[in-house]
Amino acid sequence: MENKKPQTALLAWITKEHIHGKKDKDWIWAVAIIGIATAIGSVLLSNWLFGLFAILAAGALILRGQREPAVLDIAVTNQGINISSEFFPFDAIESFWIREEKNGAKILVLRTYAKIMHLARISMENTDPESVREVLIKFIPETYHQKNLVDVTSDWLGF
Repeated sequence: MENKKPQTALLAWITKEHIHGKKDKDWIWAVAIIGIATAIGSVLLSNWLFGLFAILAAGALILRGQREPAVLDIAVTNQGINISSEFFPFDAIESFWIREEKNGAKILVLRTYAKIMHLARISMENTDPESVREVLIKFIPETYHQKNLVDVTSDWLGF
């Protein structure tokens, strides 16, 4: 029988899912025009399915841009990291990096061994990044994580 130690919270904070930039009417129009133009181009090239996808994707992006980000409960424990209802054990996390964005926001980036969600980004708006670093460095290595295409695209779209 396995003897598991209970989880002890070492550090905890509450944050939003992402930094919400208000999307104005110009942003909505731009996304709609790009979606419609892509759909028209697809139909002209006889690719009806991609045209439908472009319209649905633009609509979903507009709806997502209007939604307020969810509030997340973050807890670093002696066994891993809890992000609301999802638990990442330390042996499933390859490394971490604390990145400062252009707007001054601090982001904790976790690189996991997972195939689908390889990187997790956690905002640290109300938390001292140095205290997070001091706790995490005891359990997982700190490695520089360069911004990838998803990061750049989400920044450009305002998410």
